[in-house]
Amino acid sequence: MGALWKDESATTALEYALMIALIVMSVVAGYRSIGLIIADEAAAGTDGIGNAGAYRPAGPASALGAAGPMGAGAP
Repeated sequence: MGALWKDESATTALEYALMIALIVMSVVAGYRSIGLIIADEAAAGTDGIGNAGAYRPAGPASALGAAGPMGAGAP
């Protein structure tokens, strides 16, 4: 049993395993946060595309209101 406590190769292997686990967790967290940022940007971009048909420029047609160019009594 004393030989196991004095052997440091297992300790070194455990330290490397823990470091690799921490690095992997950091990389996964980084990719997730980048993925969320990209998803937010993509959603913001599609919001603008979805409302593209709602744009109505101000001009003579909008000044006439609901009556239209022929007036309220037009057939």
